[in-house]
Amino acid sequence: MSKQSNTASRREILQSVEQQLNSGAIDFGEAIKILRKEITGLKQQDFAQLVGVSLRTLAQIESGKGNPTIKTLNQLLGLFGLKVGLVIGR
Repeated sequence: MSKQSNTASRREILQSVEQQLNSGAIDFGEAIKILRKEITGLKQQDFAQLVGVSLRTLAQIESGKGNPTIKTLNQLLGLFGLKVGLVIGR
């Protein structure tokens, strides 16, 4: 697969995950699991080590049992060029 195909595929996966999150079809844990598997192909242990979280933390988040902080979510999503933040409006 060419680099351009990989980039297009990655973009499609990211867009799909974003749409599913926005519609409420999946939660952050499921989104991270999809991104980890489909983009990096890494096992939980390897991915957790790469992004600097414990395996237990990652497993809990991916299974929907964790209560991650924004900082932890950003550690997990940063590898994909994504970031969680707060928007405060009037």
